[in-house]
Amino acid sequence: MRSWRLAKWYLLALRDGTPDFSLDRLLQQQERMPAARIEALRTAKTRRLVDECLSNVPYYRDLMRQAGLDRRAIRGPEDLEVLPLLDKPIIRREGRRLLNETADSAAYFAHTTSGSSGMPLDFYRGAEYDKLANGAANMRAFRRMGWRPGDVMARFWSPPHDDPPPEGAGRALRRALRRWLEPDDPLFSAYAVSRGEMEGWLDRLRAARPRFLYGYGSVLSLYASYLHSRGLSLDGVRGIASTAEALIPAARALLREVFPGAMVIDVYGSREIPGIACECRLGSMHVNSDLVHVEYLPVPGDPGRRRLVITALDNTVFPFIRYDIGDHGSPLEEPCRCGLPFPAMRWGLGKLIDSLLSPEGRLMYGGWFEGLMYRVRGIHEYQFRQKKADEITLYVVPTDEFGDEARRHLEGVEREIQRDFSPRIRLQIETVASIPLTPAGKHRFVVCEVRRSDYDYVPSLPLS
Repeated sequence: MRSWRLAKWYLLALRDGTPDFSLDRLLQQQERMPAARIEALRTAKTRRLVDECLSNVPYYRDLMRQAGLDRRAIRGPEDLEVLPLLDKPIIRREGRRLLNETADSAAYFAHTTSGSSGMPLDFYRGAEYDKLANGAANMRAFRRMGWRPGDVMARFWSPPHDDPPPEGAGRALRRALRRWLEPDDPLFSAYAVSRGEMEGWLDRLRAARPRFLYGYGSVLSLYASYLHSRGLSLDGVRGIASTAEALIPAARALLREVFPGAMVIDVYGSREIPGIACECRLGSMHVNSDLVHVEYLPVPGDPGRRRLVITALDNTVFPFIRYDIGDHGSPLEEPCRCGLPFPAMRWGLGKLIDSLLSPEGRLMYGGWFEGLMYRVRGIHEYQFRQKKADEITLYVVPTDEFGDEARRHLEGVEREIQRDFSPRIRLQIETVASIPLTPAGKHRFVVCEVRRSDYDYVPSLPLS
């Protein structure tokens, strides 16, 4: 069975280049390079990035000329540190001035962040960069926990979008062929979780017999807690990869208890810059320094914390150079004994997401609520806060553009919550001047204050 699944993967790669096994092999080779060769590779990538920006990216062309950057004088990505930081307001303001003027429109696509800062961010991503930093870097991470192409991996993720049916018999046939070639890994929706739904998950998992699990950290922990509270087990799991949000120590301990012998790893990246770092077999978080450059800058007023500033070395279509990503971390001084040529870091908690609890005992993953607030003109920030089982307050920070369009959208939000989450929920909408940040300086866009002890399948560990 595994060999047949592997054959389908390679046929899919031959058909449309996804997954790209040549990039997978390249990243495997780079993991075995000595540190000196990694540094030479980083220098070459930085020179190419500077050359592209000076020639073809209006925003960075101006900045680099002002800073006197010369491709021939570049000694490494550290030379980019003369440039100012990039942040979300700059990206929103500059827009297409950050886009490479020579990029073929067929070779890049529009992308949007999850909105964890309270407001989504629109940008572009090149298809080739996506294959490297998203596809191949994910395969690198999965390989570290023992996964190999062809192995069954259960995914706890957002459900796929229903694309419109393709026009014409030929397009429909090609679409059907691609779906048949894609790995038939079991997918469990992270957007709708209840006791009844999780009861059905175990039968599907036992039938599929996955060796590996992958998904949102809070959803993986939630399901582990459900199994633990009922004395149930899923045998044969060798590895668990958590991504998109932080895997806190209590959640990691729970996963190891419920799935004994499984390697548990955290994968760190973002929509803007995928493939930043991943844990090794010894549990150290290693920066993929062949793909990114990381700076650790002081946080004003907090000498014990460093904020992460990331440069994507391969992204020449819509460059992210010295991007203030909003997370915290620090370098580890002692080298890891695993043998990887990449530096290790201590990663801060980063992104944490609450799930909200319906009066009927159903959990809805916070990412579903963020989807309700995409691209709302006139809203700067927002936060859903559930204070009672049957009541949610939506705090909104309006801008000068707030008007009838935004009001109609908010009315629709209430209808969608009552239709898809619970008809018993009342939504209160309040406009406020600002929304307080957490002590770590993060914005939480979904907050649950309902007592989780009322629901026996919800873990008591602090998932948010």
